[in-house]
Amino acid sequence: MHDFKVSIGYDDSIDDAFKIIENIVSSQVGVRADPKAAFFVDELGDSAIILCYRYWVDSNNYWDVVRNTTRSVKTSFDAAGIKIPYQQVTYHMKAQN
Repeated sequence: MHDFKVSIGYDDSIDDAFKIIENIVSSQVGVRADPKAAFFVDELGDSAIILCYRYWVDSNNYWDVVRNTTRSVKTSFDAAGIKIPYQQVTYHMKAQN
């Protein structure tokens, strides 16, 4: 079993993100159809929605599937305009007199 977790912005579509992830994972060699994969919102974070796609994969292909899925989701999200939020820090410097 593998839990693939990824963050999306609150302005992005959960359904669109799910379809992208599902298409990528289901096309990977070694991903099992049974038990059926599960998709759910794992958390509503301060600046992102955390999605989880739980699927089962043969141990022989585990790391190849995980690496390929991660890379493919990032490039597919970029192409679809789905943003993966990240923390940003803004520093304000006070002028010295």
